[in-house]
Amino acid sequence: MADNRTKIGKVIARAWTDADFRKRLHSHPADVLKEAGIDVPAGRTIHVVDETEDKAYFVIPTRPSHISVESLKTEQVHADICKPCLI
Repeated sequence: MADNRTKIGKVIARAWTDADFRKRLHSHPADVLKEAGIDVPAGRTIHVVDETEDKAYFVIPTRPSHISVESLKTEQVHADICKPCLI
């Protein structure tokens, strides 16, 4: 996970500084991410959006099958859910 965070950070940094790269990231995100060494599962659609000073996005991820509905009532699971969150 930490390795992917570094790779994602590099993609974001490049998108901030390279307009052509940013356009390609928007138009062909899976290809760009794969080129950056980030695994994109086959058949997975990636959408790239730009936040602004006054607009942010809250993404609700798919619930992993190993997390039961009952366990979602525990504080530890709540903390674990957001470990990969970037806010």
